[in-house]
Amino acid sequence: MKIKQIGKYDGDIISTILKNRNIEDVDLFLNPNDKDDLDAMKLANMKEGTEITLAHMEVENHIGILVDPDADGFASATIIYQYLKKLNPEAKISYFLHDSKAHGLTEKILEQIANSSIDLLIIPDAASNDSSSIERIYYMGIDVVIIDHHEVEKEPRFGILINNQLPYNEETNKNLVGAGMAFKFCQAMDSFLKTTNTEDLYDLVAIGQVGDASDISENEVRNLVFKGLKNINNPFIKLVLEDTFGDINNIAPKDLSFSIIPLINAVVRVGTMEEKELLFRALNSINLDETWVVEKRKKNKQTGKFDKFTVEQNLYEYAYDVCKRVKNRQDSLVKKINAEVEKTIDSTGGIAIGIVPNSDEGSVTGLVANKLVRKLQKPVIL
Repeated sequence: MKIKQIGKYDGDIISTILKNRNIEDVDLFLNPNDKDDLDAMKLANMKEGTEITLAHMEVENHIGILVDPDADGFASATIIYQYLKKLNPEAKISYFLHDSKAHGLTEKILEQIANSSIDLLIIPDAASNDSSSIERIYYMGIDVVIIDHHEVEKEPRFGILINNQLPYNEETNKNLVGAGMAFKFCQAMDSFLKTTNTEDLYDLVAIGQVGDASDISENEVRNLVFKGLKNINNPFIKLVLEDTFGDINNIAPKDLSFSIIPLINAVVRVGTMEEKELLFRALNSINLDETWVVEKRKKNKQTGKFDKFTVEQNLYEYAYDVCKRVKNRQDSLVKKINAEVEKTIDSTGGIAIGIVPNSDEGSVTGLVANKLVRKLQKPVIL
């Protein structure tokens, strides 16, 4: 094997690696700061979106939040939910969860909305292109605020769309994902109210930005993620990270990808509605009074057998155990499907092509494909 030198060694291994990867300002990369932070109010429609949300809060109207089914979606919805609860702990807020890994305003979600009593629907991390569905909600008499980061194919005629990809933004940062945009939305409300309620939400921003594979070499994004890692305030996130790593004072962005993010994504892909509901409750400390008596097993060092015992768990502990079980369930499902697909996959060409035997298991098709890509070292279509 031949090794090609792509740059010069400047005497410091870290700066050499970074410069060879087109990082021009090494010091800024290692020590991100606020100097490039986007002024939230410079985003198109932000003023209108914050004003209508605060108006509904002022008169104590019923507000709904649509939770998009991935780590960024759960983080985004949690940021909005927690911020509004900081403004008014008694605020009436409902949340809508998908029963599959479908995104945006599906027919099932529209039915739930129609059967609710909400006055305002906030949609973080989705729905920029759901024009017809937004129009239907508008004619139900419900205001809609969309806070998104996906490319806009056709801007909706109704509702308020806040999206960093819109071409007529006065200023923007296209590297912000759903959680980053939700955070900007809350910062705008902070600016309007002259409060600092967003300061405890950086950990959720970090999960969304890392979970959605954003470019964290960009200064503002990197700064948000670093602040999140240094300020783990969410009790459920803190429990997961401490159990996984012990000391969480020096965790890196990649550590989120091997702890909390896979748990959320597993629940989204293969979890039941009850398990998804439990996860969202744990992230938002909803109904903290509830406890669960759980039977556990521990190996007896003297007998070599497993002894059974019961423990009482709070919301965070119980939800964490459930998430781990769902993740194990997902891993077993991926292993099973991968073995079945490998028997029939055609990998003779430049692209390997296979069929997942059960269409009901399509939620893990991407995970199976990734495993096959690594094994076959070529693109895979399933």
